[in-house]
Amino acid sequence: MAEKISNDLAWCRQMKEEGIAFQDKYGQPTSWDKYQLLYEHNFPKSVIPINKFFSIMRSLVPRVYFRNPKVMVTPRQPGYYWKAQIVEKIDNWLIVEKKFKEQIKMMIQDCFTCGLGIGIPGYDNFVAYTGEETSGETDDGEKFELNVNIKPGEPWFERVDPRDIIFPYGTKSVSDMPWFGQKVVRYTHDVKNDPRFKSNAKGLEGKDASEFVSESIARDPAHGKINRFQEQTELWIFRNARTRKVLVMAKDHDKLLFKDDDALQIEGLPINVLTFNPTGRSIYGIPDARIILPQQNQYNDINTLIAAHAYASIRKWAIDQNLVADDEWQKAMSNIVGTTIKVDGDPKNAITQFSLTIPRELMEMLEIVDRAFREQIGFARQAQGEFSPGGRKTAYEVKTVDQALAIRIDERRDAVAEILTQVVSKWNQYIFKFWDEPTTEALVGADGEPHWVQFTGEDISSEYTYQIDPDDAVPTSGEMRKMETMQIAEQLMQVPEINKEELIRQSMKHFPGFNVDALLRQPGTPPVPQGAPQGMDEFEQEQGQAERVKPIAEFAAAQQQAQMEGGQ
Repeated sequence: MAEKISNDLAWCRQMKEEGIAFQDKYGQPTSWDKYQLLYEHNFPKSVIPINKFFSIMRSLVPRVYFRNPKVMVTPRQPGYYWKAQIVEKIDNWLIVEKKFKEQIKMMIQDCFTCGLGIGIPGYDNFVAYTGEETSGETDDGEKFELNVNIKPGEPWFERVDPRDIIFPYGTKSVSDMPWFGQKVVRYTHDVKNDPRFKSNAKGLEGKDASEFVSESIARDPAHGKINRFQEQTELWIFRNARTRKVLVMAKDHDKLLFKDDDALQIEGLPINVLTFNPTGRSIYGIPDARIILPQQNQYNDINTLIAAHAYASIRKWAIDQNLVADDEWQKAMSNIVGTTIKVDGDPKNAITQFSLTIPRELMEMLEIVDRAFREQIGFARQAQGEFSPGGRKTAYEVKTVDQALAIRIDERRDAVAEILTQVVSKWNQYIFKFWDEPTTEALVGADGEPHWVQFTGEDISSEYTYQIDPDDAVPTSGEMRKMETMQIAEQLMQVPEINKEELIRQSMKHFPGFNVDALLRQPGTPPVPQGAPQGMDEFEQEQGQAERVKPIAEFAAAQQQAQMEGGQ
C-alpha cells in the first residue's frame, strides 16, 4: 500500500511540473500580474496615467454578466412537467444562494487580465466529495470548512484564480482532457485536523502565511506581525478522468494526503472555463489587456506630455533687472491684491507677462489613441457612458452604433450563458444522485392553489433542457419593466383559460409595495400550503398531468387539419 501511495505521489508531482510548464508557455502568467497591477492603478511615479484598463473593465463587466440570472427548465420527455417545475425552483434558488453572480463577475474580470475565467462546481465540501457528507468540522468540533457558500449536502460553484489551475500539456478544451490540478492554500492546522488527511498529515510542515499572499500585501509592514504564527500549506488537488480518482498532495510532503473515488466526475470533470478570445491552439485565451497594453502606454505618455506642457504654460514674467530691484520683482509673484511695485523707468518695459500653450497635436494624438482603444475592444463612446464630440447625433446613428456594439457584446453574453447552463446541469446531476433523503418544496398546482410536494433526487431525475436568456444582461429601468408587464398582463387577461390569480401574482412582483396574498386571499383561506406534504406521484396524478405521446402520423394529420380550417 505504501508503494502505491508513493507511485501516486510521484504521478502528482510529475503532472504538476507538466501543467506549470504548459501554463508558463501558453498562458504567460507573469504578464497577468502586470495587467492586474495596471488595473489596480499601480503606475510608475513618473507617469501621469489615464487608466483605460480600469474604465474599460468596469464598463465591460456590467454589460456581460447577468443582473438577475434565471434558468428555465423544460423536460425532454412527456410526464415530467411538474418535476421540471421543482428542478427550476431549486436551480434558481441555488443561483442566488451560492452567489453565482459574484462568481461570474470575477470570471469575466479574469478573462480581461488572464484570457480565461475558471469556475469549479462541487458538492458538500471544497476539497473532495467521495459520496459521504462531511460535517465540515474536526472531531473536536472545530470548523475547517470556512466558506459560507459551501454547505454539507448542497451543490456549490466557486471562481478560482487561473494561476491556481493547471492543465495537461497541449490541452485545447476541457471536454477531452485527462486530468486537471488545482492549488489550494489552507491553514496547516486545518489540514492536520481534517479527518480525511489526518492519518497521512503527520510531520506536515507549513510555511509563513506571507509566502502565499500578493506582493502588495506582503509589502505591508503590519502583515508580518499579524500572520507570523499562522502557518499555511500549499495543497494540490488532482482529478484524474481515466481512473475517476481524486488525489490530494501537499507541497514538500513525503506522503500523499488523500486518494479516493471522485464522486463529482459525472458527465466529465468538474470544471468550467470561460474564454472570450480563444486562440485555437491551447485552452488559454488572449487577455483583452494584452491587446490594449500598447495603447495604454501610449495614452499615458501623451497625457504625461500634456501635463508637462500644462505646467510650463502657467503664467510667467520677463523682468528687466536694470529697471526693477530684486526685492521689488518678487512682489509680482505674490497673491496680495493691490501690491505696489517700484520700477526705475517705463513699467511697460520693466515687466512683461507671457505664457506658453499646449500643442494641439498632442490633443489630436490622444483622440487617435482613444479611438484605437475602442476599435480593439469593440466599444463606442456611449458604451463607456460618454457622448461623442462633434454636435448632435441622429437616432439612426446612435442605433447603428449600438447594434455594432451589441454583436460583440452578445457573443460574450452567450459564452456566459453557456457557463451558467453547464453549471446548472452539473448541479442537477449531483442533486439527482446525492439527494436520497426526502425534500419538500411548494408548488402552485393547476388549481391555482399552493401544494407541498415531497421528493428525492431520484424522483425528479430526468433529462432536461436549460435555457438562459442573454438579454437578461441588458440594462432596463424598473419603469420599463413595469410597463411591459402591465401590457402583457392586460392582453393575457382576455384569454378565458388563463389562471388570472397567478397572472396577478406574477405581475405584481414588480410592485413590491402591495401585499398580493392579502389582496387575493378569500376570507378563511390559508396563505401557505396546508396539511402533510404529498408525494410527487400523488401530486402529479391529482394535477391530471399524465401526458400522452402522440404518434407522428396522428400529430401531422392534426396539424394539417388545423391549417385547412384556419385557411377557410
